[in-house]
Amino acid sequence: MGDWGGRLTWVQSSAAHGANRLWTLIDGVDVPVTPDGVSLSCSLYGYGGTTWCAIDATRVFTLHEREGMARIISLTGGVEQSWPLPDGSVGCPVAHGEDVLFVLDGPARGERRLCRLHLATGHVSVEYRSSSFLSRPAVVDDRVAWTEWSSRSVPWEESSLVLARGSGPLTVERRLSGSDVSWGPPVAHGDSFATTCEHGEWSDVVLDVDQPDARMAVGPGGAALSLVSWFGTSRLLASNGATLAVVTAKDSVRAVSVISSAGVIELDGAMSSIEDVALVGSAVAVAGRRPQHSDRLEVFEQGWRALASNEEVRDDTLTASWQRGASSVPYVWWGADNPSTIVVDIHGGPTGEAGLRWSASIARWRAKGFAVASVDYRGSTSYGRSYRQALNGGWALRDVADVALVISELTAQFPTARIVVAGNSAGGLTALRVASQPGVWGAMVHYPVTDAATIIAMSHEFEAGYNEILFGTTNASQLQDRRIDVAHLRRVLVTHGVDDPVVPIAGTRAFVREARERGVDVLYCEIPAEGHGYRLAESLAIVSEAERRFLLDQ
Repeated sequence: MGDWGGRLTWVQSSAAHGANRLWTLIDGVDVPVTPDGVSLSCSLYGYGGTTWCAIDATRVFTLHEREGMARIISLTGGVEQSWPLPDGSVGCPVAHGEDVLFVLDGPARGERRLCRLHLATGHVSVEYRSSSFLSRPAVVDDRVAWTEWSSRSVPWEESSLVLARGSGPLTVERRLSGSDVSWGPPVAHGDSFATTCEHGEWSDVVLDVDQPDARMAVGPGGAALSLVSWFGTSRLLASNGATLAVVTAKDSVRAVSVISSAGVIELDGAMSSIEDVALVGSAVAVAGRRPQHSDRLEVFEQGWRALASNEEVRDDTLTASWQRGASSVPYVWWGADNPSTIVVDIHGGPTGEAGLRWSASIARWRAKGFAVASVDYRGSTSYGRSYRQALNGGWALRDVADVALVISELTAQFPTARIVVAGNSAGGLTALRVASQPGVWGAMVHYPVTDAATIIAMSHEFEAGYNEILFGTTNASQLQDRRIDVAHLRRVLVTHGVDDPVVPIAGTRAFVREARERGVDVLYCEIPAEGHGYRLAESLAIVSEAERRFLLDQ
């Protein structure tokens, strides 16, 4: 999402067929830019990144990695130029003079580059090389800034801010770094750059990177900026040159504040889950979810208004509240009167948060009359640095203990309710560990981590250091206490995308074989043409039907 010639512009994916299009807002009307059937794509570091940037008021540069192509597309939807992309994964383009800079990972392991595509010729040149990971860059005149972090770390634990200059090979002028200091992806702001910096319990906004010690606390309670935008797949900080919009997070609820010469103003009524922010003129635009709404765009001028979307799902009966029980473990509660079943939902990451936000699975479970508790175990974001780091060295132990405490509270309150745990990705490991404990009826996991030693051995490079931080070791013999107690599982539903590059399906297949050999009731579905997470309508239908069979046919 961003500003293109004074117009709000965004990529919208279709839940019906998985394809996406670039759209722009002209005189209040949504206008498609990219031709029908031409999807933008990017698999940078296995997760993806931004896929377009404005060149001028009438043209955009777009990445189509699955096709191996880059394009210039006009406002009228015509493809003006096309070029082949270099081998490797690409992402995060930004205009730089008459050219475009983008991040290239690979094709060799451990090789990251900031490249320039010369729009006049299509020639690609290398501007900067690094063995570290690079965030989305930002540009002001001939200055370029980006965040960089080691493959043995993750950007929210320790990262550097790099400032460079040049229109040929970039010359690094300054590198801001320090132990336990993390910098967020920068944005162009005035004649310099703004960014976020975490060095302490919460992060601050740095209004000018040329004055890095001049920091501002922003957000509820003084504050909680979420740095976990990984490397630039979304923007939690935006600028129109004079004003900044900043996404904050506290207690699993996100908000947005505006910083200008008049001070800091929190915009009342913002969505409770915000994944992207942009400033278009004086308007603030956010992409995210409310408890009652799926993905949507909302714009604040004198108040909030939503942009129409035929992809939006809405259910005004859904309500959620943040709670912290006697155990002090917080969770988001989607309540029901005398529920027959409580689904204890465990978010992925594990560096993430439950959030007061709609999801297709929660909507399905609530439609059956089930209650849902989404747990923010130790390691979750939006509770400060100490709480986030409390999982380090203890993944599959401390998170399991926290979820078990919430289950104890819920079973005391609802003694006849059936307890089902659910988790995706990293949350799948926690869910399967919890499911082996007494009193848990079963587990539903999607593209799950199923074994600590296996995920360390099979992990892609981007998460190698992350896993070591979370487990505290890469020695498989030291991880026996993190294994799933398969012998005590009762019943499980497992789904996995065949093309998953983040959590390879081989680990799930081995887990399913072992569980079946031990007599566990396993419902297993492999999802074709899907990676880490499901996009296609037919994939979501398979998952929905599998959950129905698992929960209602037994």
